Amino acid sequence: MQGTIRTGPIDMHSYVIDTYAWIEYFNGTQQGSNAKEYIEGGHDISVPSLVLAELADSFHQGRVGMEWEAILRFILVKCSVIELSPEIAFEAARIEKAKRPKHHDFSLADGIILATARKTGSILVTGDEHLTDENGVVNIRV
Repeated sequence: MQGTIRTGPIDMHSYVIDTYAWIEYFNGTQQGSNAKEYIEGGHDISVPSLVLAELADSFHQGRVGMEWEAILRFILVKCSVIELSPEIAFEAARIEKAKRPKHHDFSLADGIILATARKTGSILVTGDEHLTDENGVVNIRV
């Protein structure tokens, strides 16, 4: 049996891309450019199903400068979609409870996204100020 020949850098990490990073990427901002290396760099990337709902909401609010079909097609080609599991849900609620004293507006959605990255052993790519101080997070605001 022959092995697979891989060109380019070997990346041992997988990444979860959150709503914040996708919006910046699709709008072509500097922060989106920072996310681009993870999105287009040949990495193993995934997206929580919740992020698709948040992106659809952002599209309907006019916050994303692309057509929804193009956004969805691009994401589905590039990413694995991770569904909300009971384990992720439980961890998300635990994270939300722990983060609320410091961030009174920390949402369960933020908890779901962070829990998804943690449960899949992935690094989270975001610029969300509620998440950028966590371990295992790439801050695209820098």
